[in-house]
Amino acid sequence: MMMSAAADHSAPTAGLSARHGSARLVIVAVILAAIGICGWYGRNWWRQTAEQQRITACREASLKEDWKTLQRLSRAWTEDRPDSTDAWLNLAEAEVELGRYEEGAEALGHVDRNDPRAAMSILQKATIEWNELNLPLEGMKSCKEALQLDPACIQAHAQVIAFYAMTFQRPQMLSAIRTSIADRGEPREAYVYLMLADQPIFSNAIDLNARWMASAPQHSEFRVGLAIQTALHRFLTATAEANTDAYANEQEALQRLAEFAVEFPGNEPLLSVLLDYYVEEGDEERVASLLSQVSDASVRDHIIWTARGWYLGVQGDLDGAEASIRNALKLHPSSTRAHLELANILRQKGRLEEATRAQALSARGVELRKQLLKLDNARDATGNDLLAIMDLCRDCGDVEVAEALQKRLEEMPGLTIDMLRQNAARTGNSPPPADQTSADQTSADQTSADRTSAGRSSAPPADTR
Repeated sequence: MMMSAAADHSAPTAGLSARHGSARLVIVAVILAAIGICGWYGRNWWRQTAEQQRITACREASLKEDWKTLQRLSRAWTEDRPDSTDAWLNLAEAEVELGRYEEGAEALGHVDRNDPRAAMSILQKATIEWNELNLPLEGMKSCKEALQLDPACIQAHAQVIAFYAMTFQRPQMLSAIRTSIADRGEPREAYVYLMLADQPIFSNAIDLNARWMASAPQHSEFRVGLAIQTALHRFLTATAEANTDAYANEQEALQRLAEFAVEFPGNEPLLSVLLDYYVEEGDEERVASLLSQVSDASVRDHIIWTARGWYLGVQGDLDGAEASIRNALKLHPSSTRAHLELANILRQKGRLEEATRAQALSARGVELRKQLLKLDNARDATGNDLLAIMDLCRDCGDVEVAEALQKRLEEMPGLTIDMLRQNAARTGNSPPPADQTSADQTSADQTSADRTSAGRSSAPPADTR
């Protein structure tokens, strides 16, 4: 019985002990969880505090222009926190201020792409690559990455457009302009470049291509761009001066382009410039030879289509000529050259009313080009300039550009489109109706002279900064 009693007595004791043990386990678990939570918050609090201390220390070093200290602090910071955008931005500032541009660009390349500052950081990297490092191809790559992060980044679009303009990559330039418009990130000068696309020649293009070629001599776009821009400037000089020396320089540049065309067969920029030149000269044989080097499937340059239209017209294939020029206008609806050739073809087909309208559009484009060439910089286009561009684009059927530009004009502070029109009327810059033109402009005898004025003109300056 004692045994039994002892046994009976031991049962509730064992149960009590089990209950106490469970409670202790729960308490221990809660304590451990609390320690874990506090540890996480503690570490996070410490990390945030340390981060703030580093931000403060780096800011103080920057304000004191103590770039060595900033470099040391931020470098240690990146080693401890390679995911910190602040760390990399501070290091980039230090490296750039110390003249270590390559290291500065590299630091900017490490920023977290999910950080709101990423697009501007990559754009700053591109600026260093364009300027201090003279690495234009890397700069273009960075600009395009910045646009992936922020499609409306105006500065990045401006750099991309200017690069294609300087290197005479006309289809790419036009495509970049339209992309910037669609993204609502077009710079003001984009509309100027659009109007000058028939012959994008710029006063600083020779120097830029020479500089870029020094950084990447193996890349043909800089060699071709330099040759084209040099030739175009010499063509302008020959037209303006009309003397033996200028003519000799023109022929030398022309020969250089012909040599490059052999070295780079099928190169559209080269072919377009040569075709444009020989169309102006009326050289059917050379135009035919150059057109034989063009693949229909790959033609993206509206000047090549325009030249083909001219050649087919001379050969008597007026339907083929019109179709080619219509293709040119699909690529660039406000092309002065294409409208001029279209007027000539339509006149030969007896469609005089349409020819008159096309001739008027071409004449307006010529006058607008002359107006834009007077600008000190492509970025200096005035409200009146942009209004004229908008009206011409709308009359040429380029609704996308006209509507985008109208929105931009409506956003200009303190101005309305009606105010701009009134000002244009006072200054005599108001465009005539699309079907209004003088008799000499519709004369077939005037076509050659108009073709020259629609092409060779003084080179406008441009800015790639």
